[in-house]
Amino acid sequence: MAANRISLASGVVPEFGPLETISAAAGGGFDAVGLWIEPPAWTPQLTQEVKSRLSGSGLELLDVEVVWLKPGPADRAHFRASTSAWSSARRMCWWSARIPTWAPTRRNFGNWCVHAEPAGMRVSLEFGLFTEIKAIGQALAVIAAAIIPPPLC
Repeated sequence: MAANRISLASGVVPEFGPLETISAAAGGGFDAVGLWIEPPAWTPQLTQEVKSRLSGSGLELLDVEVVWLKPGPADRAHFRASTSAWSSARRMCWWSARIPTWAPTRRNFGNWCVHAEPAGMRVSLEFGLFTEIKAIGQALAVIAAAIIPPPLC
């Protein structure tokens, strides 16, 4: 494997579904690919098609994204979809939504960490001006204070 791998992020081709994103990455000579997970559209059949296309492409599945923190309980549909998708992914991108309280952010981030652990996956907490976590210092504070609950799945 190349020391400096290059991955095609799903956000670069937002109009593509996962299969088209894999084809674009393979056709573009990338080493890896990231896939966007949409729970309502992510079916067992799509999981098998993605695995088959990845296997034939020689690409590494670098990440699956994006999980948004939403008000209320954990989104079990997103848990199910991401679990089927990430069997070979190395990380999951997780973003906070526009919820101004930190306790749900820490709790939900902790839930995702627990959920990803059996797959050997890392959960990355991305920050940006469009979320409540706007800077690296805030992201590090959430990670350090994450409330790691018992598994939900």
